[in-house]
Amino acid sequence: MGEKLSEARIKANKKWDEKNKERKKYIVKRSTAKGFIRDYATDDDLTELLTLISDRHNFLHKKLSEGAASLYPRNHDMKQPPSQL
Repeated sequence: MGEKLSEARIKANKKWDEKNKERKKYIVKRSTAKGFIRDYATDDDLTELLTLISDRHNFLHKKLSEGAASLYPRNHDMKQPPSQL
């Protein structure tokens, strides 16, 4: 991870970020949530999060059974960002 990115890679990453703002936001929020759970969450936090996750899970399955076109945020199916190497 300590390797410096080339100017071309930096430019390509910036271009992808600008073209895929919603996907980038989704990835950042997901990463932040995982890091919080892994590194900082207390027992009370985890209990609350389990409730929120269960509620969201039930909501998505209800929508699926109703025939919702999509269960995910906009642009969820977009391609992954370019390699960071």
